[in-house]
Amino acid sequence: MPITRFQYYWNSTAATVAGITGCT
Repeated sequence: MPITRFQYYWNSTAATVAGITGCT
């Protein structure tokens, strides 16, 4: 199953949020 643009965007957003949460 190829990754969709939405999934790529969602994964990037989730990673960013996780990074911000980890820094606080």
